[in-house]
Order: sequence, then C-alpha cells, then structure tokens
Amino acid sequence: MMQRQKTKNMLIGGGVGFVLAILIVTVGLLNTIFIAIVTLIAAGLGYLVEKYEIDFSRISELVTRKNQR
Repeated sequence: MMQRQKTKNMLIGGGVGFVLAILIVTVGLLNTIFIAIVTLIAAGLGYLVEKYEIDFSRISELVTRKNQR
C-alpha cells in the first residue's frame, strides 16, 4: 500500500515538474512565478468558498440579464 502512494506522489511530482519546465522555457521564469502565484491564490479562494459554503446566487442574479419584453 505504501509503495502505491509513493508511486502516485512521484508521478504527480514529475508531472508538475514537467509543466513547470515547459512554462519556464516558453514564457520565462518571472512569468512562470506569476502564474504559480495566481494559481495558488485562486486555489486558496476556491478552498475558502467551499469551506465556508459561500453562496453566489445573489451575485449571479445581479449580473445576469433579464428578458425585458
């Protein structure tokens, strides 16, 4: 069981490393760091929305258009 978890973690780490390497080569180091920071902030906000069960239905009602015929 422990070996399966190690293999899973190794594959995830390898995939993340591969994606980071491609980003660094294509967009540069600073842009890659910016992308990583924005991704972590978005993940944190998503976690908080789920943890505190924030309901966006009121905001959705304000933003969506109503058929005014």
